[in-house]
Amino acid sequence: MRVRPRAAIRGLGHALPQRTVTNEELHELHGFNSRYIRMVFGVQERVFLGEGERFSDLAVTAGRRALENAGVLADDIDLLITSCCSSDNLLPKAGTVVQRALGLSRAQVVNINAACSGPNFGMGLAWRYIANGRCTRVLVVMGDTLSVSSSEDDIMRAAFSDAASAAVVEAVLDPEVGFMADSYGCDGTLHEAMVLRSPGSRFPMNEQRFSEEYHRTLNQPELMSDVMPLTAKWCRDCWDDCLAKAEWTSADVDFVSPHPVSLIQMRAQMEALGLGMDRTLIVTDELGHSGSGTSFIVLERAVEQGIIDAGSRVYCFTVGSGFIWGGMLMTWSPAEAFS
Repeated sequence: MRVRPRAAIRGLGHALPQRTVTNEELHELHGFNSRYIRMVFGVQERVFLGEGERFSDLAVTAGRRALENAGVLADDIDLLITSCCSSDNLLPKAGTVVQRALGLSRAQVVNINAACSGPNFGMGLAWRYIANGRCTRVLVVMGDTLSVSSSEDDIMRAAFSDAASAAVVEAVLDPEVGFMADSYGCDGTLHEAMVLRSPGSRFPMNEQRFSEEYHRTLNQPELMSDVMPLTAKWCRDCWDDCLAKAEWTSADVDFVSPHPVSLIQMRAQMEALGLGMDRTLIVTDELGHSGSGTSFIVLERAVEQGIIDAGSRVYCFTVGSGFIWGGMLMTWSPAEAFS
């Protein structure tokens, strides 16, 4: 009987743009209250694209750094998965640019758009490609450039930022390490809560709409007010499902990466899990929330600081517009677990 491999993160990397924007600058530009931003979002400053920078530039750099961190070559990658809701173009997506720039000549490319929940959907997809024997190593590249898609008068602009991050996901045969359980959900009744317009059958292309309406987020406050408390519930639902599947208890989990859109949201999620903030790590205070780019940065920083080490049990949770969400439990793998 063939033993199905598990999948685990072997290497991580990220890339940030050149420009740092403080709360004071946003106050001067858009009138946003700096104290409110710190209280609600927990953000002191964020990073925005500089002149001439594109998402694909960040994605390529993040992917290269993940390969280097994992100690693998471009020819070792069987599949590239990318997720971005604010890519360089509507078509083609960033995956083909990353494949070409990194020399991933053997890799097939899958582009997904799971908004901020991209990391969980990307890892889950990589896990399934590996488990069915189609791939041994997958490069998962996530990120967004939300500074160019958020409306300048939208307070959410104060929370958003730009970044790309990446993970090398690889097969492991040890059943005690790697991805242990995942869980996903969707509530389409909240589809209109946050919309990023683009040319399509709903908004046919014309010059006026392109300049005035396309590539701008459209938030519905009355619906978004429903999303805020639901995020903590969804986090707990996935947590309970994953724990049951892995046959773990909450005491077994060492570290949690909650959906990082705001400090209030992170606290609500950790409270819903019955855990303190000492079980997580905040990076959005200095980087802002870069959509699907943030979660891998949290994991990378936690590894660098020794918070996550071989054998650490980790829960990752993300939520994306639509609304869709996912949670995953994993045991961090030692280097010797990889062939």
